[in-house]
Amino acid sequence: MKNMGTTEMAKINVGGSPYTQVDQAGSVSLEQTKRSILAVLMKNLENPHPEVVRTTDLADSLGYDIDRTRAVLNILEKSGLSQTDIEGECSIITCEGLRWARRYCHQ
Repeated sequence: MKNMGTTEMAKINVGGSPYTQVDQAGSVSLEQTKRSILAVLMKNLENPHPEVVRTTDLADSLGYDIDRTRAVLNILEKSGLSQTDIEGECSIITCEGLRWARRYCHQ
């Protein structure tokens, strides 16, 4: 699979809504960040030829800091919900992540 370019990313750009929600303190919870990232990765599967999603594009589309995005992708990978390349540059949802997202990510 090749990297998803900006044209393809525009198709799944969620622009922070409805996937991103903030708590009363104005910060996004870890659980909500996981849901947001998985929702975008799941949306990527709607493309005729799904590709990996670049971490920078993922962070930009959700309005997240790149370091936080990488940290959450690491958690998702360790949980078996996504797979990320060794450099941490690209990710894709796993079958387990798809099951989890269908259950917990409301679209």
